[in-house]
Amino acid sequence: MFNKLQYLLTYLCIITAIITVMGLPCTAQSGPASQSVPVNPARAGAVTTPAVAQPAGTSSQEERIIRLEERVNLANERSENAYKFLQVVGVFAAGMLAFFTIRDVVLRTKEGERQRSIDKIVMDMMNLQKTAFDQQVRFGKLHLDHAEASPSQQFEAVAKVNQVIEVVRQTLNFRLEQEAVVAGVLGEIGRIKEERERTRNQKLTQAIAILEPFKDMSRMQFAALTNEQYRRGLRLVGLVNDLDEFLAKQDFKVVGSLLYNCGVIAYYDNDVIEAKAYLDRAAQCRASDHEGELATNNKYLNRFAFIHYFRALIHKNWGNLSEAQHEIEQSAKLIGDQAGEFLTPVTKAEILSYTVGDEERCRAELQKLIKRINDLETGLKNKGAKLNANQERLRNRMLVLWGNTHFEQDAFREALV
Repeated sequence: MFNKLQYLLTYLCIITAIITVMGLPCTAQSGPASQSVPVNPARAGAVTTPAVAQPAGTSSQEERIIRLEERVNLANERSENAYKFLQVVGVFAAGMLAFFTIRDVVLRTKEGERQRSIDKIVMDMMNLQKTAFDQQVRFGKLHLDHAEASPSQQFEAVAKVNQVIEVVRQTLNFRLEQEAVVAGVLGEIGRIKEERERTRNQKLTQAIAILEPFKDMSRMQFAALTNEQYRRGLRLVGLVNDLDEFLAKQDFKVVGSLLYNCGVIAYYDNDVIEAKAYLDRAAQCRASDHEGELATNNKYLNRFAFIHYFRALIHKNWGNLSEAQHEIEQSAKLIGDQAGEFLTPVTKAEILSYTVGDEERCRAELQKLIKRINDLETGLKNKGAKLNANQERLRNRMLVLWGNTHFEQDAFREALV
């Protein structure tokens, strides 16, 4: 702020000097000029006299004098304008100087008030610290006087503090011991979980290995398992039982195949209830796009068709023919018109033969099946082949069912045919 004031004072002095220098010549020229320059009678308003012929040199001199007067007047006007301009500048500079001076005074006043407030706060804090220090000294003196008056009480208090410290130390030691025990238990639990996980993975690997031969078996082959196959099937069922909760994390194709085969093995092991439970769980192992998977994956389609087939057998054995008929129709719908498929439609016809009033419907189904299998046999003979053993057994079963429908209607002669 002080530097700004110095600059303004310097500017003011320069402007004043310029005004002084410019003003003096103007004053000198404005006085004598009127006396030294000849006055034009026409411009001064004098009485005109008769024109007298003058020489040519005199008129040119008057013209020069007139031009000189005009130039002097023009210079005077310019100097007056410059003087007025410098006066305005001087007034503006004086106003700015006054403004900054007042502003500086106001700021210095506020700064002084703020400094006095800070000094007052500092003094109050120092007084407060002094008061607190005096109180501490006084309390210390009282405590020292009391300790000198009854040293036994001080020793007793120290002993109690030591006891408390000992109790705290023992508590901390006990807590550390417990934390160590808990850490050991948690570590043991982690090891047990890892061991269980490793065991489950091993069992899953074994189950998948045992499953491989069963995946390619037909439904009728399950009814004629060898002793070795039967034992491996029971082993597969045991492994799947051990992996009950673990299977939920596996792929739906693997889990569905395991549960379906366990259901079939349990069915032929005469454990119908467990077989039904396995088959129901296998039916729940579906792809996210169930219909799309059925249309593109034959193994997936056959698994669901065979699940419905064996559930139909279970309901048929329980005497629940309506549920058995519903399940076998679902199986037949999934299988469709496959050339070599006769087991599902024969079973459907068998269920119809057990239903009173459906004998004609059953014979119509059997008639279609017998024609199909005969056409198949003819085609195979033309190629030098014949029906396999399962197809032969199914044709004999068709004929038995045909006779059974006539027997149920007391048409014994037709039944014998």
